[in-house]
Amino acid sequence: MVQTLRITSCFWGIILLGTIYTVARLFHLYLTSMVFQGFFAILLIALVVIFQEEIRRFFERLATWGSIRKIRGKVGRPPQHKDVEILVESIADLAAKKIGALIVLQGRDPLGRHLKGGYELDGILSQPLLASIFDVHSIGHDGAVIIDKSRVVKFGCHLPLSLDANKFARLGLRHTAALGLSERCDALCIVVSEERGTITTICEEQLKVIDNPTKLSMILEKFYEKKSPSKGMQPVSYWVKKNTVEKAVAILLALVLWATFGYQKESVQRDFLLPIEYRNISSEWEIEESRINEATVTLMGSLQAFQLFDPATLKISVDISNLKEGRRLSLSGI
Repeated sequence: MVQTLRITSCFWGIILLGTIYTVARLFHLYLTSMVFQGFFAILLIALVVIFQEEIRRFFERLATWGSIRKIRGKVGRPPQHKDVEILVESIADLAAKKIGALIVLQGRDPLGRHLKGGYELDGILSQPLLASIFDVHSIGHDGAVIIDKSRVVKFGCHLPLSLDANKFARLGLRHTAALGLSERCDALCIVVSEERGTITTICEEQLKVIDNPTKLSMILEKFYEKKSPSKGMQPVSYWVKKNTVEKAVAILLALVLWATFGYQKESVQRDFLLPIEYRNISSEWEIEESRINEATVTLMGSLQAFQLFDPATLKISVDISNLKEGRRLSLSGI
């Protein structure tokens, strides 16, 4: 939710500035246009600073996309689905005994930079292993357990707290930490309250209280299916509808930047003093008078076009191979 509000606010701000700039261009308010053109020049840097977290997540997903495709190509249904039964039984047992727990199921986003502390384990996921980790006498029972690909990767980890912690003050520290992680990645967090014995799932900043094992099993199955969909399960329309808001913002932002830097309606005229070179001079001819070595050329085009080329590369080339006796060469027709 925090991420969505930030993107929306920035988007409307860009739209407002783009509208002002467009109006200034239409009414030929050159000073205002120049001011805003300078602003848009540094806008890209500002966007990188503002959305550095989202940009980092994008490149992290891009880096792991190849490995995900390989996994999907080899198997029709991912092996993680067998974890559901183990997780449901373990979590239900912890809730019945009112033993606090925080379990994190890694999604497609890497988690390493969000975790602090903890102990490396890399053990096969099982109910006895989870029960021993969350035992009150265990050294890491107050931290989070990280599970990925049917293995307990780490335990006793500390997660980042929610960016809007005041809103969830009534919740415990485990819930606040789970919300904080969900604000930064696509992991699924499962929290067992040691006070009430309730089970809560948190994913993509959405908090759901689970009242029966069947509901928990459905949520886990849906999460694993979303992480590694079965072959042929996702139609083209799914990829079109996915992340609609982000796609719309990206398209409109691209249009605003194109209108600012790419689209140039006005034409300008500039004069250039260019050197002249004579080609294919016959050995039978000789230029007796002084050669004209330079000429002024007038070019017309958009301002952006003049900014993209180097005048030093321009020259006038005169081919006089067809020069005949009795004719006079004139540069006026060149």
